[in-house]
Amino acid sequence: LAGQLERQMSDAERAKERHLEKCRTTVKRMLQYQLVHAFETFVLACDKHKEAKETARKLLARMQNGKLAAAFECFVDGVESLKEQKEKVQHTLGRWKNRPLALAFDSWQEGIEVQRQEAKDDGFHLAQRELASQLDEMKSDAERARERHLAKCRETVKRMLQ
Repeated sequence: LAGQLERQMSDAERAKERHLEKCRTTVKRMLQYQLVHAFETFVLACDKHKEAKETARKLLARMQNGKLAAAFECFVDGVESLKEQKEKVQHTLGRWKNRPLALAFDSWQEGIEVQRQEAKDDGFHLAQRELASQLDEMKSDAERARERHLAKCRETVKRMLQ
């Protein structure tokens, strides 16, 4: 029974490790996708920013009037700062929109942790019950053996006294 119990425990540990590995790979895949998407977005934003700056520089180089060029430069800076503010607001709103998804993922992780703990506790209690039953069996076997031994001793003493 002890060997069977050990095999069951090792099978449960292997199943637990496989489950953990699947969870790890899933999370890694999700993070990798998010990183790729974020990097692609960053590259596109950088390219657009470079193009806008280059266009502005070309226009300014063509302009002859210094005051007009300064006013135009101020205008370009204002437009760029408005774009940055708009992107920040969109980013913040995006996080707010994804808030339920983040909460759901956190809840899922918490549920998985609870399930792991329950499985661990169930396995411990099962092992504890099996060991207790084995101990009771061994005690009863030992008691029977002791009774048999005492009976033999009494019989031997009886024979000796007769």
